This record gives sequence, structure tokens and C-alpha cells, in this order.
Amino acid sequence: MRLKVPDEIVQRFKCFKKKDFELFCLAGVISGAFDEDDVKVLEAIKKIWRKPVFLKRQLAYYTRKERFKFLETCCFNKIDAYIFSSIRKKWEKGERVNFDELTFRVMRAFNIKPTESAEKMIKRKIKNVRKYVAVLSKLNKDFQEQAYSKKGKISFKEKLEQLIQLSKSEETSEKN
Repeated sequence: MRLKVPDEIVQRFKCFKKKDFELFCLAGVISGAFDEDDVKVLEAIKKIWRKPVFLKRQLAYYTRKERFKFLETCCFNKIDAYIFSSIRKKWEKGERVNFDELTFRVMRAFNIKPTESAEKMIKRKIKNVRKYVAVLSKLNKDFQEQAYSKKGKISFKEKLEQLIQLSKSEETSEKN
């Protein structure tokens, strides 16, 4: 759905992205005509939009695991999030990720025509998301180990630097 948002509305409500307007319209919060009623509703939403107090209250209703999932996948689109959850489930079971199988599942789930360029694009996405999952897994594992052991505590910054060095060394070993 492409919603035509008038320029004066976009200028007046800079805190919202165009996708936010579409989401409000799909949810029935606004009609999409951007009349007086819509403007009043948008003004009310603007007062609480992205305010930490309200975000904390909303997130309090979710479990810790769900909140972490929000943070882990907030930068992903639908396809990347699907790939992320598929890889994460496989790794939690201790299984390997089959690129061809996952590529086929992504194409089927999102009705993508099986062309060579689409296959390359999806495999590139899988590779990037797999690296992201690997780093997250290492971070989670190390933080859990630190939580249970009282000696040898390392700051988050130091641990992140270690992971960056480790990933760089893995990339150079892959090239050789």
C-alpha cells in the first residue's frame, strides 16, 4: 500500500517516517485523508512517540527473551528477520545451515521467482545474517560465562574489541 502523504503533514510531523503513516492507516488509527481528525490524532501520538518513559512501559509487558529478540532484529527487514530466526533455530539445535535449502525456503515463503540474481541476493543476505548471528552467539555465550564466574570480568568494550579482532582474523584466514 502506497499512501500519499501531503508535504505539509510530513513537514509538520517530522518525528514520523512515511512508513509510520502507512502503519497508522493500516491499523485504523487514522483514515488516510489527513483531515482535522487525523491531524488531532497525529498530534496526540507525537507527544508520546519515541519517549523513553512510554517505551519502557510498553516493553515491560514482554518477556526478557522477547525484548532481546526485538533488539536483535530491529535492523532487519522481513526477509532478513526470517533468515535470522531460521539460522538461530538451526544453531540452537546444533545443526548446520544449508545455504541451498534456506535459499529455497526464503524464495518459497516470500514468493520470489527463482532467478539467478535473486538466488545470489538471498545467499548474500544469508551470509551477512549468519555473521551477525555468530557474533551475537559469541557475545551471549561470553556474557553468560561472566555472569556465572566472579573472576576475570571483562568490560563490554573490551569484549567487543576482542570479537572484532577475532572476526578480522577469521576473514583473513578465509581469504588465504
